[in-house]
Amino acid sequence: MKPDSPYKGGTFNFNLTLPENFPFKAPTVTFTTKIYHPGINEEGAICVPVLRDEWKPTVTLTSVLNIVQEKLNNPSPDDPFEPQIAQTLKEDKAKFLATAKEWTKKCVANYNNTHAAALSESLPQTCLMKRSTRSPMIFLSSAFRTSHLLNS
Repeated sequence: MKPDSPYKGGTFNFNLTLPENFPFKAPTVTFTTKIYHPGINEEGAICVPVLRDEWKPTVTLTSVLNIVQEKLNNPSPDDPFEPQIAQTLKEDKAKFLATAKEWTKKCVANYNNTHAAALSESLPQTCLMKRSTRSPMIFLSSAFRTSHLLNS
């Protein structure tokens, strides 16, 4: 982890959804914890080419998770989902870092408080795989604890 990472100490929960025709169609990754990041929009979608137009059936789920981890650990103003955040990162990195740190503290604390009961009842694993009752898809819910998973 970079010492100045604004996400240090945060746990960012996300859902990884496998479509019925996986691996021929890319999974979707949606963060359920709000995050101030140029590559992750307000709805939690992450902007990475491999999940859009560069998907190939040979891409593994391990690779997808590594790509998501890399994107989270290295915010870049290039190819952003949130242009205003990208502009702040380009023009005033100190302001970007301060805002991202503030969001990390507030949003992660809010998410954890809101979901405390559900978290206490869940499996003690970092990943939970289940079959969706709404559609024939599999959801992989997980969390990146930045103090453990995001390395420089």
